[in-house]
Amino acid sequence: MKKHYIQSVSAIAILLPFLIAIVVSLVIKITSNSILGDFNLSKTTFTNDTAINYRIPPIKKQHVEIAPFIEPWEKITTSESFNSLNSALRKAIETNDSTKTLQILSAQRGSPNRSLTHIKSSSSAFTIEGTYTELQNVMLQTESTLPNLMVQTMSLAPQKAGNLLELKINYTSWETEQ
Repeated sequence: MKKHYIQSVSAIAILLPFLIAIVVSLVIKITSNSILGDFNLSKTTFTNDTAINYRIPPIKKQHVEIAPFIEPWEKITTSESFNSLNSALRKAIETNDSTKTLQILSAQRGSPNRSLTHIKSSSSAFTIEGTYTELQNVMLQTESTLPNLMVQTMSLAPQKAGNLLELKINYTSWETEQ
């Protein structure tokens, strides 16, 4: 063969098939990595979903067991807090007023509180007069009836005239969206 043909024959016969083989192998490698990557992702997702599906029945069973205990809490937190607190206080006063001296002097509905936690709440202020023991019993009964209450401020002072105490108490009532 002549020398000037050797260069073009080697370029076409050897170099071109070699380059085509490299390009085809790269395409196969990228495609197989993509397919294997999708397969591995799918396999991981399937494994996670299977593990979650095994954990769901015990959680459902537990939810069914505690549902009767959750319903009263939901009822308490979705009701109008000032009215429910006012009626709970009046009911507690009726129950604990042995000396007929307990009474609500004032009741004020506060504005809805907006805190950093973005939990809906409202405030209520009450002034109640009575004996120390009766006031304790009323607060105990009210706060155990409405566990969503939190005392904001409280002051207890003797009345100007008489043997009774005057309790000024502000509550924050935690609520849920209705």
